[in-house]
Amino acid sequence: MGKRLILLLCLGSAIIAGTVKGLNVSHATTWKALWTRLTLGSEDTKKINLFRVGLLDFANYTRISNSQPLLQTDQELESWLQHAVDEGLPLDNLDTVVSQIQESAPRYLKISVSSASGPTLDFVKDNLTDALNKISPEMTHLASARRSTTGGMAHHVLLVTGRRLREFSPDLLHKTSDDAFYNVCPLCKSNHISRAMRHQESSSLECPSCHRTYAVIAADTAGHFHYVNHYLTGYQPPSIYPKGQSRVEQLFTIWSAVHQSCAYTRDPGLKKEKTDRWQTALQTQTRGMGDCEDSAIFLADWLTVRGYDVRVALGKYGDIGGHAWCVVRLEGIEYLLESTSEGRPDFDQPPLVSRIGSRYVPEVLFDRWHLYTRKTNHQTWNGDYWSLDQWTKITPPGTEVPEISAKTKTPPPSDASTTWAPPAPHSVQKDFFNSSNIAYTSRTDLQAAPFLHLEQTADQPIAWQYPAAIPGSPGTVETKKKPND
Repeated sequence: MGKRLILLLCLGSAIIAGTVKGLNVSHATTWKALWTRLTLGSEDTKKINLFRVGLLDFANYTRISNSQPLLQTDQELESWLQHAVDEGLPLDNLDTVVSQIQESAPRYLKISVSSASGPTLDFVKDNLTDALNKISPEMTHLASARRSTTGGMAHHVLLVTGRRLREFSPDLLHKTSDDAFYNVCPLCKSNHISRAMRHQESSSLECPSCHRTYAVIAADTAGHFHYVNHYLTGYQPPSIYPKGQSRVEQLFTIWSAVHQSCAYTRDPGLKKEKTDRWQTALQTQTRGMGDCEDSAIFLADWLTVRGYDVRVALGKYGDIGGHAWCVVRLEGIEYLLESTSEGRPDFDQPPLVSRIGSRYVPEVLFDRWHLYTRKTNHQTWNGDYWSLDQWTKITPPGTEVPEISAKTKTPPPSDASTTWAPPAPHSVQKDFFNSSNIAYTSRTDLQAAPFLHLEQTADQPIAWQYPAAIPGSPGTVETKKKPND
């Protein structure tokens, strides 16, 4: 009995000695972690959240030192990532992780994924130090997710950084230097990336999935971009109209006034292959000249305020290429108003769409509140500017559409993928910029001119008087330029 006791004491001493030796060498951290888990229990949610904040703070400390923009936490991506990890996302295959993030977070142009594991969160953070120090300056957001391993005795952490794109808005083209934006097609609801085309001062955005145009933008005098329907500001010149005019007579009177007061011109020094800038009705009135878009906008704005159902058409006229004109629907009759043609509008020869419209082929239409695009791809033009079978109505973001009574149409006047492998422990990065999901804004072959805010006014208080020589018309309209403030 005494010998057995001595033997057990010797064996126990050997085990203790081996354990102490282990604590002084490479396994010290693991033994300590196991002891902590056995005595104190698993680490709580607060410590895990502090770990995530620590990752962001460490990364941003490095970026501050390098004068780089700070990273932000993407809560949406982080929630999705943690759910995917909890559901068994394979943490040993980062290519699969990247692919799933790309599918679930299409707003990201570039993504970098790193992973590390260890017995404690501090151990994991130390292993992610190289990855945190090497985050590309163009990355904007960070997210992380954790999974317990080894029966709850260790952690496996995914670290995701990416370049998150802003949702497209025309004003971002002058407010930011971003070269790509996130878009959702309002027609088929597909997600895609659009490339900024600042060198083209008027452009159309086409969906890569349904291949339909869903927006048209144009630049003003200062180079600031707007959706084209926003150039219709609800402006009409101060005017006096003859008494007793019918609606069609007033239509011809206003058309004649715009036609005679707006001399056709192109922007000075404009290259033949380059689109120019757009202007509002007030700018056209002030200058007394403009391109086809300018005069069409002036005419459409004026007619809209007077309660006419009018749209601006952008498309092609015969063999001359890009052109703009107006179409008006009045009492069931459609008129095509050409504001830049030579000769005065003739009341005895009304420009009916059914009679003169065959050479005019519109690509898109717009009024003050909406853009109208073709219903289907490569649809044959049938000459109908209002058919629901021909056109789909789109309301550009930021457009306030008034509620109009059903009894009246009059609105109120108002490169390939690259791999990056930092030393610890393993990482992969993908660049989606050349993927098939990218939609490039394509040039719309338009002629245009500059934008002026409605608050600005004409240079001199010069009165305008238009002759009453419209055959068959009982009178004309007198307008005046607005004086300077």
